[in-house]
Amino acid sequence: MKKLGFFFSAIFIFSCSGGVPEDVLTLRRLNGEQSIIAAKDAYIFGYPLVYSHITKQYMTSVSSSTPNGNVNNIIHYPLTDFKFQNFQYPDPQTYYSCVWLDVSKEPVLFEIPIEKTLAANFVIFDAWTNAVLNSSHFDSGEKTLKFAVTSKMRRGILPKDFIEVNSHTDTAFFVYGIKNEDKQNFSDAVKKHRKNIKVYPLNSRKNFSEIEKPVSQDPPLKQMRSLPIEEFFNILNSLMLSNAPFEKDAQTLENALDIGVSPGMRFEPSSFSEPVLEKIKLIPLDFAKENSAKKNAAAWEKFKIEKSSGYYLRAKNAFKNIFGALDLKAERLLSEIDADGEPFDSSKNQYVLHFEKSRIPKDAWSVSIYDADGFLMKNQINRYVLSSNNKLKKNSDGSLNIYIQKNRPQKDKTSNWLPSPKKSFKLIFKIYPPTGVFDASILPAVKKVKPKR
Repeated sequence: MKKLGFFFSAIFIFSCSGGVPEDVLTLRRLNGEQSIIAAKDAYIFGYPLVYSHITKQYMTSVSSSTPNGNVNNIIHYPLTDFKFQNFQYPDPQTYYSCVWLDVSKEPVLFEIPIEKTLAANFVIFDAWTNAVLNSSHFDSGEKTLKFAVTSKMRRGILPKDFIEVNSHTDTAFFVYGIKNEDKQNFSDAVKKHRKNIKVYPLNSRKNFSEIEKPVSQDPPLKQMRSLPIEEFFNILNSLMLSNAPFEKDAQTLENALDIGVSPGMRFEPSSFSEPVLEKIKLIPLDFAKENSAKKNAAAWEKFKIEKSSGYYLRAKNAFKNIFGALDLKAERLLSEIDADGEPFDSSKNQYVLHFEKSRIPKDAWSVSIYDADGFLMKNQINRYVLSSNNKLKKNSDGSLNIYIQKNRPQKDKTSNWLPSPKKSFKLIFKIYPPTGVFDASILPAVKKVKPKR
């Protein structure tokens, strides 16, 4: 445990000197199995930080396929569609606004006017993907929300009417979402509101950061999958210099230190035997498989970002849905399997989500469809969601069918058609129960449509 005290007391020294002095501590020599375990823990521990960094690079590049901009500039996106691949499970009923923050030099200030006719929410994440603030923290009676995002070592005196939000890291991410409503000129109202949102550094109303060029044009999730683990660990070591780990995670870093994972250190693959290194290289794939496995015995399961009390849950949160779920009043449920317990596959089957008349939710609801990775897919009618706001056609007995298939159904079913990807897909059912709790067991399972003989 001696190294742990050194680790956190030396963070400042590391950041100034650019690395760990070799004569400061002696690393233990771990055997092969210990090295593999330490590497797996270190990968899971660092996954959120590296993923958020790659997402930042992707989103702050003006050359990406979406209209992205640079650090400390807020970017307003159109209503979400298949082009939006900044993060997984984006809500197709939301207008997103995003800004990646660099608060290493000075705080960044926000002024957000409250518009009661718009349903808007926001969350601020630190570099480790922990939510440090959301819109529920503010009194709804305020006319304008004013706050300043700062780092662990705040620089500058804040205006007296601004609330300080300390991200504890030099990098932070602000995500703002406005729920789409089927009203005349609604997009104009969104545009007008967005023009009045102000984001600027404390001592200047101009952006001070250079545009970060991406390492790849691929979306963040794809980049993470192809990132060699030795490169992953060295990115992590570099990022931890300005985005220090938390003391509660100290125990996790005990063995990580011994394999060369620590702020300013260098992970050296050559220090491992070939058999051990080959197993270490498989860790990213094993982690992805473990978190992609369809373990749900129920047709629908609650899908939400859980409050992370440790690094493992934080990594799982980052893997399944990083940054997208802003509406704290909504209950979300995920389905990956049909009523027969088989994964959805549009190449083989057509499906129906059938609500008996008495089981149609009385509260506002929606069902949206994603590919296997959690992204919206292009389809022939640009439809990614059906909801209680749509003019859905009911059956003669008052029941309701949602048709889920890749090919266009008969004309009388088109209004209730949710186009699916060509192969596997996932569904998210969202509802706004008055009590904030929804019983997932009453939601019907999605069934295969049996071909007519």
